[in-house]
Order: sequence, then structure tokens, then C-alpha cells
Amino acid sequence: AQGWLRLDRVRVKASQLGWSGPRLLALLNQRMGVFSRQQVTDLGQICQDKVVAEEIERWVETAVSPRQLLRAMQKLCAAHVAHAGTDGLLTMADWQAVEGELPGGGKTAVSESPEPQKDEPLFASDGTPLLRLDVSRHLAWLGEKPIKLSPIPFKILKTLVENDGRCNRDDLAAKVWGTKDGVSDQTIDRNISRIREKLHDTEKGRWIYLDTIRGWGFQLKNYNLLI
Repeated sequence: AQGWLRLDRVRVKASQLGWSGPRLLALLNQRMGVFSRQQVTDLGQICQDKVVAEEIERWVETAVSPRQLLRAMQKLCAAHVAHAGTDGLLTMADWQAVEGELPGGGKTAVSESPEPQKDEPLFASDGTPLLRLDVSRHLAWLGEKPIKLSPIPFKILKTLVENDGRCNRDDLAAKVWGTKDGVSDQTIDRNISRIREKLHDTEKGRWIYLDTIRGWGFQLKNYNLLI
């Protein structure tokens, strides 16, 4: 009668619900809309700026269930109220106060110092620093410099490496998010942009590391897989 449904409580033996990151984010936005009488229908509306919203969205993409997601948001709101009361928007300080307590929170890829490997190249023949990936330990470097990658961007790189550097959009969605359904082109492109920012691969049309194959998918270049 109210026009909405707790999908996480549906019990139908003939069906199985999968909770990808985009679906969980959509569920969160729907829940906020219900409780605010449609005054708030997007996470960005309650965050101080875009950066805060993006950090929360990155974690949402790693959540595994609606219950885990909503408990995390309750902790986040409680942290905000604890130091700012009920005024203002969610800030980066609020998020940092709870991130480490969440499942998968704060687990980004970083290495203090690369382990030396025999005859391991750091640069391409033209002097371009190689993107070096250790997929088994979730570590990455650009030349000698360690770089941080959150789980979804790293999964994208891992998927490309495992497919000889090339993958179409549908296969990428299925392997990274576990489903093709509900994973929009915007979600994929947003994560591709995050990877390019980390790699300083910002000149459109002349990508050094992560190239777009128009109308098909993506290609990873100038990389080295560490074993």
C-alpha cells in the first residue's frame, strides 16, 4: 500500500537476490527517501561535499548485505551527532571516525616498499613508469612508487590482467560486481576515472595505462604482473 518493499526480507524459494554495490546504493537512497518523505533521495544531499559522498560510496560497493549497509550508516550518523549534534552535513571526519570499524573499511592497497625481484623492470622502453601489480597480495606500484587502490578499482585491474589486459563492459561487470544487472555504465566509468586519477592518466584520448575501446570495453597497457 505504501509503494515500497523491504527487498531484503523477501523469502521466495524460487528466486535468489544478489546485492551488488549499485543495488545497495540504490536501496540506501530509497530508504532515505522513505524516511525523509522524499526530501532526501541521494547520498550526496546529506554529505558536506562530493569527496565525502564518494568515499562512502566506495565502501558501499564492498558491502555484502542491506543489513550491513544500514548498520554502517547508523554508526556514521551516530558519529556525526556525537561531535556536531543534529546540525550540518556528514563530513570526512565523521566518515574517518567509523571507517576502520566497518567490514572491509580502510583496507586499501598500499605497500611501504616493493620487494625486489630479479630483473624486474620498472619502466617501459620509452621511460614510462610501469604499473606493477601483485594481485595475490592486493598491492600496486607505479614504477617504484606504491599507490593506494580501494577494492573495486583493484578488482577492475585484476580482471583486466587476468584477461590479457582487455575486457568488455559486460564481462567486467560480471567479474567485478558479480552480476551484469544493476551495474550501470556510469558506475563502471566512475571507477575507471578513479583508477586513472591514481595513475595520473588524465589526457583523454591518449591514455597511458587504461585505454577505452570505444563501444566495447577497456584495455590495460604498460603494466607488469608480479609473481
